[in-house]
Parts: sequence; C-alpha cells; structure tokens
Amino acid sequence: MADIRNPFKGLEPFQQTDATLFFGREELVARIVDRVRECRFIAVVGASGSGKSSLVRAGLIPAVRAGKIAGSESWPLVMFTPGPQPVQALAARLLSIVGGNRLLPELVALINAESDNLNQMIAGAMVDHPEDARFVIVIDQFEEVFTRASAVERERFLEALTTAANINGGRATVVITMRADYFDRLSEYPLLARLFEGFRSAHHGGDDRQ
Repeated sequence: MADIRNPFKGLEPFQQTDATLFFGREELVARIVDRVRECRFIAVVGASGSGKSSLVRAGLIPAVRAGKIAGSESWPLVMFTPGPQPVQALAARLLSIVGGNRLLPELVALINAESDNLNQMIAGAMVDHPEDARFVIVIDQFEEVFTRASAVERERFLEALTTAANINGGRATVVITMRADYFDRLSEYPLLARLFEGFRSAHHGGDDRQ
C-alpha cells in the first residue's frame, strides 16, 4: 500500500511544501493575496498557535510564486525569522539576490550603515523588472525582534525595514506575522507603529488576525 501523507500537522506550522494540504482557508489566502496586491506593508497578527505562519508559508507564498498576482511568479521573495540578529538574518537571505560580489559581513555592515541602503539595494535588484513588480520580504515570528534581539540590533533592523516599506516609490513589500500580545511594543517605534496604523486604516481598522 502506498504511503499517504498525514494532512494534519498538529501544532507544527504548514510549510511551502505543504501547500497542497493547506485547504479550507481559500478565502483567507485570497484576502491576504489581495492585500499584497494593494499594500506595501501587511501584518498577519493573532494569538500564538492560531495559524499565522501556516497562512503565510503554505498559503500566501505559494500563491505569489504561482502568479496569483499578475507577474508575481517572477517577483523576488525572501523569508526568514529574525532571531537574535535580524539584520544578519535578512542579509543572509538577500545575499544571492542583491549581494553582488559582497560577502555576508559586508552586506550586514551596509544595511547597518544607513537606513536607506536596504531600499537602494532592493531598487537595484528590481531594475530589470516591470514597474509594478515587487520585492517581497516575509518575516515570520516578528515578535522575535522584541524578544531576542539587542536594543541596538533591533533599532538598526527596524530603521532599514520601515524605510524600505514606507519610502515613496519603494519597491519592497513587507509581510510579517506577529503575536498579538506584542502590540504594546509598537509604541516604542513610531515609524513601525505608523505602518501598522496605515495598514489598519486602509482596511477599515481591522487586523489580519488568524
């Protein structure tokens, strides 16, 4: 008898390779795909274990890569969790796309040096793409920025990220998943709070709570 994959993951999140098993949430996936089409900052916020990571990993990312948004199958897309060194985690995922001849420490130093450098690197990577194409940065478990990173590391990461997501004419689209109980930390970072508020206002004041 052929082995049949168990479609039930228990407490483990669905991954990109589980997209064919991630059914019953088509409406949620369609909603978040629409928001990626419309917005440059998308927050999927909810309680721990509520399916945020699964929605993004097994729903959104496969949809983008399958071209559910016109042309999105060719969009650059990186995904990572912040960990204790979010700038390095980001740089490691960007290296093969925007790194050129740079080594990882050089890319980390460049992102840390100036808040607009990340945006500039992304702009350079998008030169040969259509004007409406996006560079998608997916950050899962965003709360790790607050729980695992040092204050200095957190500041540098958030400055680069919020600049890339907010600057006029920028090509980055940032998608995060975050536990709802970390909302109170946003007040410490006005630019990040403004991105959250802008996203909520654009969608009738509601979060994507999963």
